[in-house]
Amino acid sequence: MAMTAGTAALALTMPASAASAASADASDVSGDATALACPTTWSPNPDWYDPTSGSVKEPTAPLRPGPYADCGTRETLQQGWTMVIYCYYKNDYDKTWYYVSAYPNWTRGWIYSGNVRLEGIVWPC
Repeated sequence: MAMTAGTAALALTMPASAASAASADASDVSGDATALACPTTWSPNPDWYDPTSGSVKEPTAPLRPGPYADCGTRETLQQGWTMVIYCYYKNDYDKTWYYVSAYPNWTRGWIYSGNVRLEGIVWPC
């Protein structure tokens, strides 16, 4: 697509927040917005933390590949299932997520803190 003088001027004067919003709107159509909101490539090294225990307190809770609700689901955990909690992370929406290894398959992933009953102290990732 060729850039005209008018579109070039618009691009130069558009605030960064508007440019981001325009970019996000375009991404929503292709499904890329979830990829941007879900940093699945980042997983803390469990060896760096002093883990604690916890369990699922809600009837079901999703274990996600990243610390955002838009990240999809690796597994659905059931109430009472146990987990090893390594650390916590506050995402861009100020929501706290725990990086865990969860029963029954001991799959590692992220679970929203509101779905967890803690049995100890959790340190930041």
